[in-house]
Amino acid sequence: MHALTVVIATGASPRKLGIPGENDYWGGGVTSCAVCDAPFFKGEEVVVVGGGDSAAEEAIQLSPFAKKITILVRKGQMRAANSMQTRLKNYPKIEIRYNVEVNKIVGDLENVTGIELYDTTTKKSELFSTAGVFLAIGHIPNSGFVKNIVRTDDEGYILLDGTRHATSTPGIFAAGDIADRVYRQAGTSAGSGIEAGLDAVQFLDDHGYNNQIAAEIADQIYNPQSIRSQADLISVASLQDLQGYIDTNPDKLIAIDFWTETCSSCKQMLPSLKELAQTFAKKIVFISVDADESDDIAQHFSVMKVPTLITLKKGEIMEKHRGFLSKQELEGYFQILLSEARLKDSDIAKG
Repeated sequence: MHALTVVIATGASPRKLGIPGENDYWGGGVTSCAVCDAPFFKGEEVVVVGGGDSAAEEAIQLSPFAKKITILVRKGQMRAANSMQTRLKNYPKIEIRYNVEVNKIVGDLENVTGIELYDTTTKKSELFSTAGVFLAIGHIPNSGFVKNIVRTDDEGYILLDGTRHATSTPGIFAAGDIADRVYRQAGTSAGSGIEAGLDAVQFLDDHGYNNQIAAEIADQIYNPQSIRSQADLISVASLQDLQGYIDTNPDKLIAIDFWTETCSSCKQMLPSLKELAQTFAKKIVFISVDADESDDIAQHFSVMKVPTLITLKKGEIMEKHRGFLSKQELEGYFQILLSEARLKDSDIAKG
């Protein structure tokens, strides 16, 4: 694929602890986004791992929902700004424990139930009960593939040209978390994406790209909308309504997409799900559930993170996937589930 200009928007991945249970319970109580997942922990006791401004912000964002928030700090003091530490004192739900390390995350095979804590002062370990583990130990920008093409800082964040989104290489622009170590929100990323797009348009204009040239090369331009048609997902707001679709489609799989308004990954997955809703229309019913507005459905299926994709066959859970899937991954995911469903039906028929 060739391009006249490029906007890099590959984001940043949350830094992980690398301990037992972390990957097993990712999306089942372990997360790195309080803004996205805090509503799933109403009335629960949770922990925030980290000692910087991000940890303090996560704890504050959790305070309207969680019963108690404990910030776990590895050292004897927080790295957060003094002003941020002062803010924390205004939240009675928030406690801070110093000189502790999380060595293991434990659960009931579905969701987190606790963590193994090690006190570096007393040299003793303890099992600390918690329903959620929020990681706030930094992010790793996904810039490795361009590190020899554009300038980055020591941590890998792409350096921009002042207030514009131009990188050190002409024609290459960057937007979102790949160049933002501070905000990391869907709204700010969307705004910077628009700005980077406008900068790219200006770059093309400055280099003579115009409507005449665009018309001449129109047949060479990739148009993703022309690849497949789409179908809307069915919006469901209650368990009763969901049961109605299950009862009226006994021969089809039911795929439920759990999302929230603040989840950028959910919005990124939606176009792919709409395409697949059209592709598999005769075999799968695609349901959309706002996990914030329909918390009875979310609680029924123990959804603690978005995006979460749950597939049912005759009302029984076939598969539950937490996290983002690309279009290719989604297509393969549903193909496998359909094959498994056919095999199961065949076994039942053979008796």
